[in-house]
Amino acid sequence: MRGLWKAFRYSGVGTFCAGIVMVIQGCSLDREGALGLILLLLLQFCSGPVADLGDGDGGATTPPFTLMYYSTNGAVTGVQRANLDGTGSEILICAPACAGPNQSSAFSSILGIALDLNAGHIYIPDDSNALIVRTALDGSGFVNRICRVGPCTGGTVDSEFDQPTDITLDLAAGKMYWVDSSGVVGERVKRANLDGSGSENLVCQAGPCTGGNINADMDSPRGIALDIAAGKMYWTNGNPSNRIMRANLDGSSSENILCNALCAGGEVNAAIDSPTYIALDIASGKMYWTDRSADHIMRANLDGTGSEILICQAACGQINADVNDPRGIALDLARSKMYWANVGSDRIMRANLDGSGSENVLCAAACAGGQVDASVADPEGFKLAF
Repeated sequence: MRGLWKAFRYSGVGTFCAGIVMVIQGCSLDREGALGLILLLLLQFCSGPVADLGDGDGGATTPPFTLMYYSTNGAVTGVQRANLDGTGSEILICAPACAGPNQSSAFSSILGIALDLNAGHIYIPDDSNALIVRTALDGSGFVNRICRVGPCTGGTVDSEFDQPTDITLDLAAGKMYWVDSSGVVGERVKRANLDGSGSENLVCQAGPCTGGNINADMDSPRGIALDIAAGKMYWTNGNPSNRIMRANLDGSSSENILCNALCAGGEVNAAIDSPTYIALDIASGKMYWTDRSADHIMRANLDGTGSEILICQAACGQINADVNDPRGIALDLARSKMYWANVGSDRIMRANLDGSGSENVLCAAACAGGQVDASVADPEGFKLAF
């Protein structure tokens, strides 16, 4: 059973479920009693649509999360993970000369990350080196998926690709979606197959935009999340655009949802300064996002109405001075919690979904209530796992 737990926690749901099936074959309710009943219930879980399991950015229904994965660009440039209470932090993969077991010179600046919990993979974009790579959940098994230039061993070259900032997955369709904030090929939202093939433009600020749709309101896209059931993608746009937009998954019908000033079709909230990363609570019809310039955690309805500041550094309803340059955000809906990374204060924090009860979880230096690990400096991308 201990081996099954390790498979569940570190190798993906698919590996765990395969182990459950093997154990079930050797058990019966008559012989094993309660253990057999537990295994049968687990087998019923494994018979479900495990490919739809989420990673905390799209509001998918999941078993309770137990782990957090996060990228860092401070003392360590890489991807790390820890338990939800901040204990057990470890480096998974990083740039050379770090203390991690897996090292790669491909890493220079890692922003968002995405998890395929079923297959047991991390998808990692590097916006400085213009590539997206994939590893196992433990950081091993590095392989290229998309590169701007070759050689790109194991991956695909895309000349209209330059600075991927955030990434999310549609596992049922076998697709990855990302935002590209390039000043070279132009701001855009793109997607490709999970192996990197079939890369295509969806929405671009301007041409050239081979196969894509043009919307001049897009500028400095930073975070992205999917509402797969509704066929929609949502993304944030930082300075100077300062808005949240959405479109169909094929990039058609792009529109403003929420802006910091009057904008065609969108709601307005002047508190929005530079929306950064975004996560969806689809069941409740809510979107949550971080604002790196205003030092806010905010939410609104999916149509942009009802926007509100949940937590801020100063001068709002619920104040926490440790909220400083917040970045990646993820939702633990089973426990009504949200987690986010703070670059300015070098820490990961959490709070209730209404913003109450904010607290430190993991910090680069001594902090009230949080665990300490110096390697967490400059945390950026953030996802939850189990």
